Amino acid sequence: MTDLLSFSPSLLNDVRAILLEARKTAYAAANTAMVDAYWRIGRRIVEEEQGGSTRAEYGSQLIRHLARALGEEFGRGMSVANLRNFRQFYLTFPDAGKQYTLGSELSWSHWRLVMRVEDPQARDYYADIGQMDMYVRMFDDLKRGEDDNPP
Repeated sequence: MTDLLSFSPSLLNDVRAILLEARKTAYAAANTAMVDAYWRIGRRIVEEEQGGSTRAEYGSQLIRHLARALGEEFGRGMSVANLRNFRQFYLTFPDAGKQYTLGSELSWSHWRLVMRVEDPQARDYYADIGQMDMYVRMFDDLKRGEDDNPP
């Protein structure tokens, strides 16, 4: 009698690969959505601040009060520090929707590092990972030898 639980190793490997690819795709989609949301939150905070009369004082109170209200519903991710990061993200990349594909290649952690680069040209270079990715893939396809490590 054949064991009903037996299967080929290639089936197991194929199913594992499918699941890992699906997880990777889901993570990338979630990352893109959250990075976009953080930029939009930053834009909204800046718009609200600019409508305030005494901007600096109003801005600091605004973020504190917003963090308290959002923290009750969404948890620690909506802290004062994070809301300030979202605000800075928008201020650093005000045209991000046009210039970069937010989050498609960079995680939020990477965006936070890139937005702290002071030189705008260097910042744009680091943010343009999609362009760099194209060059890396081209090198991999055209120049990498069989015994070379992947780039």
